[in-house]
Amino acid sequence: MEKRFMAVLMAVAMVLFLANNVFAATPGGAQVTDNGENTYTPESPQTVDVNAGAIRNADLTAEMSTYRWAGLFGNASGTIVLASGSGLSANKMFEWSANATLVFASTAGSVTWSSLAAATEAQVTTAFSHLNSGSDSYANTFTGSEALTTQTVAAGSIASAPYAITKDDTASDYWKTYALYDGANVVFAGLVVPAGHNSYNGTLSQYQMILPEDGTNTDSNPTTYNVWLELI
Repeated sequence: MEKRFMAVLMAVAMVLFLANNVFAATPGGAQVTDNGENTYTPESPQTVDVNAGAIRNADLTAEMSTYRWAGLFGNASGTIVLASGSGLSANKMFEWSANATLVFASTAGSVTWSSLAAATEAQVTTAFSHLNSGSDSYANTFTGSEALTTQTVAAGSIASAPYAITKDDTASDYWKTYALYDGANVVFAGLVVPAGHNSYNGTLSQYQMILPEDGTNTDSNPTTYNVWLELI
């Protein structure tokens, strides 16, 4: 009887230990393979002839590169592991190939994943003041909102997450970037298409997103983002 009691007691203790050591799945820090950067070159100017004493009617149009945003695109993949330790040096008991669902990017070094919610315009423009004005302001860029499915919050989705939608190589609106907030930091999330789709330049990619980058007042310093992947 005593042995049976001890066995039951040990079983209960093990259950309590496991219950108190359950960890929510959080996005993994992404390893980055940098394939280079492409920039925009504006058209050369055209000419107009004017004659003394004459008035010419000339309608003008032009394109110029944004100095408030930068783009990021490529492939996203990873593995789910049963392991101990940290990072690439962890001891792995089992490993599963996985699909990425979201790419997260933030200038913050860490994110409170369980607190993620839809960002407000004020939260984004406070963090990135250069997005307050201009034709390419935040308000003129993140013009949609919808529920975003994610494993990082208990509800399984974030209601009314604002998003910007960028184009594929046919100039069709396709790729979505969401603006989120964890209570302290702005986090951008790019929706991943595991099967791939053409990016803006025709490259078959799994994600494409835009991120704030301040190039106003001839600022040439890059903005550093930390990136994570959510896997299923």
